[in-house]
Amino acid sequence: MATLDDLFGNKSSDRRFMKFENDGEELLLVQTGEPKRPPQRNRKTGKNVWLVQMASDDKYKPMDEGTFNEDEVENCFQPKGEIHIPVKVAGKKFKDGSKDEDFEPFETVWELTKDQEPKLKEAMMDTGTPAQPGTKYILKRLDSTVKPYVYAVKILKD
Repeated sequence: MATLDDLFGNKSSDRRFMKFENDGEELLLVQTGEPKRPPQRNRKTGKNVWLVQMASDDKYKPMDEGTFNEDEVENCFQPKGEIHIPVKVAGKKFKDGSKDEDFEPFETVWELTKDQEPKLKEAMMDTGTPAQPGTKYILKRLDSTVKPYVYAVKILKD
């Protein structure tokens, strides 16, 4: 039997997202599953997005899957989506380096932004560590005054 909280969450459900209140804060992430790169989806319709070129001299435009006839287009492809890594957010440190003693660990999916992907790649190359269950990451927000925000990614070696 599903409770009301099971179906709709409760007021503490906002803790299920990785949040930074200030620049310089760090989150400790422990990978719990295999990374995936699901296709991009239209947030309004929920359908997969394709980039479609109707004629050879046209620009590509995004279209929902099933809304165009593949035989009538010049070219089409699915753009890469963000990398999704299932993680347990195990801890948080404030910008002064002190540990958040009130932090409650939770499981979520780390959706790497376009600016985080090269940081993760660099960390993996530096440590020689693959993205596999059990890998520990430190995600730190460096600057939120510009968009996209600036992050640092570090892999902890056991």
